[in-house]
Amino acid sequence: MIEGAIRRELPNFVCEPESTNFDYLVKHQIKIPAYNLVRTLVTKVIVHHDALELHLHPTELEKLVQEHLGIVLTCTREEAVINVPYRSERAQDGAVVIKSDAKDIFDLPPKALKKLIQGVIWRDEHFDGMAIKAIARRESYSHDYISSAIFGSFKLLQNTV
Repeated sequence: MIEGAIRRELPNFVCEPESTNFDYLVKHQIKIPAYNLVRTLVTKVIVHHDALELHLHPTELEKLVQEHLGIVLTCTREEAVINVPYRSERAQDGAVVIKSDAKDIFDLPPKALKKLIQGVIWRDEHFDGMAIKAIARRESYSHDYISSAIFGSFKLLQNTV
């Protein structure tokens, strides 16, 4: 949902839309990993009752396209704001579930989605300095399960659009 909205808006961030590099970006933007795209461009998210308001820093796209596509682009310097509509429902246990009409990574089976979310959380904790063994001990999972969730989150997020 979020990644798709950002990818749809990427062409609007480029200052020279008639260039060949612009055409290359449009055709090959999928080569920019989702994780990098979201973490690099999004500066703030405001949650409304029916939409997510994403604030983005388009100039960061210049670095991403150079790194992942090997091209040089000039992007707008102004902050961009994207509204991503959603609807929410309550799960049986009372949790709020955010639903999108678009197909995306969150359409995974429940067990796979749980492992993905765990992997992303644990990956951030690990990169912030926590040992995998410490995470495993705290969560009462094996070291192998924690590792596979972390590495699986990289693979899954890189292969989604």
